[in-house]
Amino acid sequence: MSDDLIDFMDEEDSIQETETTVNKRLLKVLVVDDEEDMHSVTRLSLKGLSFDIFDISLIHAYSGHEAYQVLQEQADIAVILLDVVMESDFAGLDLVQKIREELHLEKLRIILRTGQPGNAPEVETIEKYNINDYRSKTELSREQLYACIMTALRSYDQLERLDNLAFKDALTQVYNRNGLIRLLDFFAPKDGFDYSLVIINIDQFSALNDNFGPLHGDNYLKILTDKLSAIHEITVLARLNSDQFAFLVQSHEKNIPPILDKIRQPLMVNTMKHEVQFGSGIALWNSKVTSTELIAHATIALKKAKQTGINQDVVFTDYMIKVLRERSQMLSSLQQDFQKNRLFMVYQPQLNLSTNTVIGAEALVRWQDASGHMVSPDVFIELAEQSGFIINLGEWILRKTFSDCKPLLDKYPDFRIGVNVSALQFLQSDFVNTVTKALKEQNIQGHNVNLEITESIGVLEFDDLTVRLKQLKELGISISIDDFGTGFSNLSYLENLHIDRLKIDKIFVSKLETQSGRSIIEMIINLGKNLKMNVLAEGVETERQQSLLLDMGCVESQGFLHSHPISLKQLEIWLHNRIAST
Repeated sequence: MSDDLIDFMDEEDSIQETETTVNKRLLKVLVVDDEEDMHSVTRLSLKGLSFDIFDISLIHAYSGHEAYQVLQEQADIAVILLDVVMESDFAGLDLVQKIREELHLEKLRIILRTGQPGNAPEVETIEKYNINDYRSKTELSREQLYACIMTALRSYDQLERLDNLAFKDALTQVYNRNGLIRLLDFFAPKDGFDYSLVIINIDQFSALNDNFGPLHGDNYLKILTDKLSAIHEITVLARLNSDQFAFLVQSHEKNIPPILDKIRQPLMVNTMKHEVQFGSGIALWNSKVTSTELIAHATIALKKAKQTGINQDVVFTDYMIKVLRERSQMLSSLQQDFQKNRLFMVYQPQLNLSTNTVIGAEALVRWQDASGHMVSPDVFIELAEQSGFIINLGEWILRKTFSDCKPLLDKYPDFRIGVNVSALQFLQSDFVNTVTKALKEQNIQGHNVNLEITESIGVLEFDDLTVRLKQLKELGISISIDDFGTGFSNLSYLENLHIDRLKIDKIFVSKLETQSGRSIIEMIINLGKNLKMNVLAEGVETERQQSLLLDMGCVESQGFLHSHPISLKQLEIWLHNRIAST
């Protein structure tokens, strides 16, 4: 494209004087015509006119080919005044097709001008080619030209504002998720040019917001956005949600760690220094991977990174898809077998070692799939929790346990049934009502129920937690912390929540005869004594373990030494024989 054929904005093409247009928005208008006279007439017609809140600058091209090159270089042109007949009879219409189908400039307003109106039928042309206005050069007066351009400018401005709302993040002004998806759909990697999509999730951002306030958090995000934008290797940047960013780099995975190291350099926010910690999921993009697959791959890798720990980076592999597919199939089978009543309850007795008496049993769910295979509860319970299916499953366990055990509790009124409750289940607003209703349905007393919750409830809001636990305690229900020592141990919570029992995880009991295992168990037992809580040891398998636990002051236990988890009928027989022998 020769410099003498295309004139970019100069002083004579600026329609308004600089001192009167400081606050106006400057928009570009491309004039495309093979006749120099039309360019001169356009300049003269528009000179001195005011375009409301806009200033315009004129850009000139003398053929469809040259105009196409301009539009490739300047995608922010607002309006094009386009001749139909130039280097060919349909050069203008050919350019319109390229504008819409190749360059995807949907916001660009097109005003078609022709000296030969019969060459292209007006209605059919506008409909087929997505043209915004169609005029004959001879009828287009100064006033009509002004009206056409003014209407087009306003239309372009409105479309751009809507586009920003739909595809830009309001806080940082980078792309949002919709914008990233749209851009990736248009952006296809070529052979030999591999890209990587990196999704990062800021660690502990909610804590930063809580500690310093949302305004400080917003400033943190803006400054982080500026840092990401300044890294020259990053070609596309988007903010996917409050604390999650995505960016595209033309780079192989081995070149990504230095980029991540740059991002992890501390930030200064309002004179305060912040460490930048995040998990990242990295997915390689080439011509064999669609944009939808790319985002899914990076998201899968990010989830793996977050599960691994703080400040972890994980690169997507095909094996992850295999694992995900297997887990999806297992979840589907679990849900189907749940509907077909292939899940059932078993019960493991709990004893008071000092009195050698049975104090209760823990209800445990089991799954035998259609092939007859017993699926490990460690696998399917975790799957149910991650998918949210644990809410339905947990309520079924509660009701099924109460229904099963009603005759047993009528016979042994002091017997206590332990039921496991997940943190997600406990979070449900109607959880206490669900428990209350289940008790009433079977006419079971609260003192016969012990709810076993995990330490992860310690991350809940303290006020909500205390209210919910208080309501359960008012029903007579006792509360145990299950698998104590393996999760989030918030001792200040324990001291104020009036928990009844700590359950020592079986992993510590298995290491009881090691110095480290013994020290941990002694610490838990002493903590229980100081907080006036009972302590129960899980996984007791040998007489030696039981003897050591007794010597250390732990008087409650369950494990294979006493009984494996057994059916309700077997439990009734076991209880009868146990009582008869004492």
